[in-house]
Amino acid sequence: MAALPAESLARIEELEAAFDTLLTEAPPQERLSRVSKVGNLAGVPTKARMLFDQKNLKGLELLLETVEKSGKEPRLTHLLQGYRAELEGAAEAAMAAYQELLGESLEPLTETALQRIAALSIEQNNLQSALLAVECLSGVSLVYQPMHADLLK
Repeated sequence: MAALPAESLARIEELEAAFDTLLTEAPPQERLSRVSKVGNLAGVPTKARMLFDQKNLKGLELLLETVEKSGKEPRLTHLLQGYRAELEGAAEAAMAAYQELLGESLEPLTETALQRIAALSIEQNNLQSALLAVECLSGVSLVYQPMHADLLK
């Protein structure tokens, strides 16, 4: 695979830094204004996961505030609330938020919620809930079948 030119890499880093600044330093009204201009929140789940993985509670709270004020994607609110609750050590609140994302159809947010429910259940040694979540995931993708088999042991 070919590497990107140096100027492209620099531009990507510049845009990422601007986005991070927007999430962490811009006033709420400015963040909301920029989200409204974009018109959709397609990149929010990816950014939320990155903030969660970095344990950036402040960034998650700012992103949650922006999404809530936009009123466009209530399901994203549940995902962000779950991530925030996990970072705050409130496993039950996180589980409740993630369970709001479960429904009849499987979509990316549902898969993410099931992944987090399985992880939290394993951390809490609740193998029954973990098994149920991984069973749902393994029905969707073969990737989860080895984990499902391990939990059945």
